[in-house]
Parts: sequence; structure tokens; C-alpha cells
Amino acid sequence: MVGARSSMPYLAGAAVLALLAAACSTPSSSSSSAPAAAAQTGSATQAQGCPSSVSSQLAAAEAPVPLKIGPTLNASSLRGKKLWVIGIDNEQAVIADIQQGIDAAAKAAGMQVTNFDAQGLANKAVEGVSEAVANHPAGIIIDAINTKDIGGPLAAAQKAGIPVVSDYEPAQTPGTVTALVTDDASFTGRAQAALALSSTNCHTSALFIDSPIFSAQISAADATKSMFSQTCPQTCSTSAINYDPATLATTVGPAVSNAVQRNPKINVVLAETDDVAVYAVPALQAMSSPVKLVGGGGEQANLQFISKGQVQIGDVATPSNQFTGWITADQIFRLLLHQPQSQYDVIPQRLITQQNVGDGSASSLFPAFNNFEQKFLTAWGLG
Repeated sequence: MVGARSSMPYLAGAAVLALLAAACSTPSSSSSSAPAAAAQTGSATQAQGCPSSVSSQLAAAEAPVPLKIGPTLNASSLRGKKLWVIGIDNEQAVIADIQQGIDAAAKAAGMQVTNFDAQGLANKAVEGVSEAVANHPAGIIIDAINTKDIGGPLAAAQKAGIPVVSDYEPAQTPGTVTALVTDDASFTGRAQAALALSSTNCHTSALFIDSPIFSAQISAADATKSMFSQTCPQTCSTSAINYDPATLATTVGPAVSNAVQRNPKINVVLAETDDVAVYAVPALQAMSSPVKLVGGGGEQANLQFISKGQVQIGDVATPSNQFTGWITADQIFRLLLHQPQSQYDVIPQRLITQQNVGDGSASSLFPAFNNFEQKFLTAWGLG
């Protein structure tokens, strides 16, 4: 969802989901956390024991964001050109939604789109990018794929002069990714920290659910831990579990349950992506646990959890994953037409809480982005 990611390969089973040692070497790994029952919803202005900076950061993260579209271009000249899109796992809701956005935008420009599903596996990602290069497309998009795993095919694309746009994952080798579309991991981490701190009166014992193969998740967690260390070094602590993208549907729920049972001080779960949060929430519900969860991505199911007060109290959301697909298409269009890159190489985000979730619809949460598709089509000379 998006610092450098670990180069460890895709792993499965108990090894990946083993509970890590209580997380930080920073002062925020203190064991003097409040019990789980302390986790409550509410604004930072009502939290006892939190500095005013928590309130101001929470308010800033909850503020609406504007829509900005780059300079106009003539996308009609791309008609008939080939585009390959390789996703890390097209069964994951976030990945599927992004690809739907890319497909819709590219097809509006008359491009021929081929989608490849890496199925959560590094070797399949290599296969997909290699096959794409062999087909000599005008451009390639990779979605949430560890670029270290596909270094060889990316080098081949670079040699062949095929531009590559990466969603979320930066180039491990300079020059092999032409453009990066990602969210602000630091914003994600600070926003999640502000809500977790507010909801626990700055007595936070947070459980992170991350995958070390996704650099954005690690960077976001680092930003959260840094804020904990600065705000509550004596009253906050962290621990973590890792997940495998290939098995998250069957392993995340049990891993979260086990972690909370082993450490009853945990009062907030922080999931950088809703693809994980959607399995963690039911697990906590089944335990009748008072632990709350903050997610990321803005999936509709998770926004409904927030609206209904079902475990999840917040989500660092983007306007929509389809929107991410459209700005990714916008970047590849600009590369192919030798135009300056759009300012939307960073995906806009907003913290959604019980205070501003409303009906959970994109039109109410991101009103400036209503009908964004038509606005892009107009900017591209297609509407």
C-alpha cells in the first residue's frame, strides 16, 4: 500500500507468521503498556496524557484532500500500443482494484492491455516480467512487486528501451524503474500513530501486521514507531507479526489471535493494508477482544467496519484503488508521449475515522475526486 524492503524471499507457514520479539530497540518498546481494555475510540483532544501535537497531527490527517491533474496531453496517439500489467497477486482486493483502474484508463486510450498474475510468488513475477519484455510492449506496469526479485527482467526491459512504472516498490537497481507511483509511507505511519495514541490515551501497546518484502509497509511502521518513541517512551510498546502474501487469507486471522492471546497488553493492531485488516477484524471479533484496529487502503469492507463500530477505528485511505490505477496509467502515458511526469507520483491519502466516515462512500470521503475518470479523460484529450 507504499525505506528499502528486505530482500528475503516469499515465505510461507509458521516461519513467516511467527510472533517477532517485542519490536523496537527504541524506548517505545517499554513493557509498561496499558491493558487491552484501555483501547477506545475518540479524538486526540479528549485523550488524557497525550500532548497537543497528537491532536494537531490527527486533525491534519483527517482533513479532506484536493484533486490535481497534470498538464493536458494527447493520449489518442497511443491507440493500438501494447501495455503489460503484472500484479503481485490479482486475487487481493487492492491489487485487483488498481488493475481495474489501469485497464479502464488504458483501454479508454485504445491500448491493448495484457494482465499477468504473479500469484504472490517471486518466481511467477520473474516469469511475468520476462514474458512482457519478450512481447515488446510499449510499456510495462508492475504492481507491488519486489524489484529485487525481478532484477534480471527489469534490466532486460531497460536494455530494450521499454519504460516500467512501479506501483509502491522502488527500484533496487537505479534506472530499472522509470517511474514510481506510491503513497507517502511517512504520512501513513504518523496518521496511524496519532489515532492509536489518541484512542489509548498515549498508553499504546501496538501489534504491527506487515510483510518485510513490502518496503512501504516497513517505512510506515518505522514512522509509527518513531512517533511512539517521541511521544510516549515510557508508556508505549510495540510487537509484530509478518504475513506471506500467498497465504494471508488463511494465516493472518490465527496469527493475530495467537499474538493477542500471548500478549494481553496489546490494545491496538496496526495493519498497513486492508488486504490484511479484512482478516484481522473477524479474528478479533471472534475472540470478543476489546483490541481495536487501524488499517490502510480504504477498502469498502473496512470502511463499513469503521462506520458500524466493528473493531476497526480508522483507515489511512486513498480516494480509491481505481484512482491509483488511473494515475499509474497517467504516468505511463506521459512516459510514452515524452511528457513531464504528473505530480501524482505520490498517491493522496486521508485518515478516515468514526468522526468523518459518514456513509463510507468515496463521494463523501473524497468529494473533490467525484467523476475523476472524466476529468482525466478530458486532460488526455479523450473526453
